[in-house]
Amino acid sequence: MKKLLKRYSPNPNELKNHKHLGWLGKHLQHSGLWNFNRKSIAKAFAVGLFCAFIPVPFQ
Repeated sequence: MKKLLKRYSPNPNELKNHKHLGWLGKHLQHSGLWNFNRKSIAKAFAVGLFCAFIPVPFQ
């Protein structure tokens, strides 16, 4: 799974040079965003699952 995520995730160094990202480009350079381990994937899944069950008018 880790290899699959690494293959499809963008290169952080290439994101810095894109002008259309604006202010978000500099925040995407944080190294913590690009670590794929069991804990970070579980947290991301939990946040996504929580957001999925928020009632539609409040999303």
